Amino acid sequence: MSSYDRGTELRTTVLLHRRLGVDDHNNPALHVLPGGRLMVFYSRHGGDKMYYRLSRRPEDVTSWSDEKQLPTNTVSADGKSHYTYPNPVQLSEEGNRLWLFWRGGSSSPTFSTSADDGRTWEPARDLIAHPGHRPYVKFSSNARNRIHFAFTQGHPRGSTRTSTTPATTRTEESTGPTERESSRRRTCRSRRARPTRSTTPIRGHGCTMSPTTRRGSR
Repeated sequence: MSSYDRGTELRTTVLLHRRLGVDDHNNPALHVLPGGRLMVFYSRHGGDKMYYRLSRRPEDVTSWSDEKQLPTNTVSADGKSHYTYPNPVQLSEEGNRLWLFWRGGSSSPTFSTSADDGRTWEPARDLIAHPGHRPYVKFSSNARNRIHFAFTQGHPRGSTRTSTTPATTRTEESTGPTERESSRRRTCRSRRARPTRSTTPIRGHGCTMSPTTRRGSR
């Protein structure tokens, strides 16, 4: 990890983890938490662990918390589990809930959420599934209440015909008889998948998208 001070032209470099391998699939994902502390996620390409650390001070790469491991993942049909491509997103209108996306053990885009800056995590779930194929996905966010993503049905060199599908999640206020039930809920919209609030997975173009989740659900 490196930082560069444009005023002093000083570069500071620290090593967070040894021997992850020389592979551009292993590039870490960096996230800036509210308040300026840094959070970094990293793993081998298809590694059996996803690691992460938080900087102890805002905008400072010289001091880090102890290394932690993501405690949740999906698994393949034969029981294997692996991690690649971490993508963190944080939404201020969800109480700064942290969403982490990656390719999980199922070889599908996978996600988990944390409401306490990575101290605890919700169980991992597939975001998109196309059995027998590996959908690829890119993420973007307004950092407030929306997560945008675009995904393929599989690898472009694979055996399936593939295209790119855009989709957006959105946090909405719901109404209900209790304060707990009136918490925000999330809807997912795609040009090729009808929006829904049921527990039925969203299906489109041969893929299955995870059903919408209410905040705090497991």
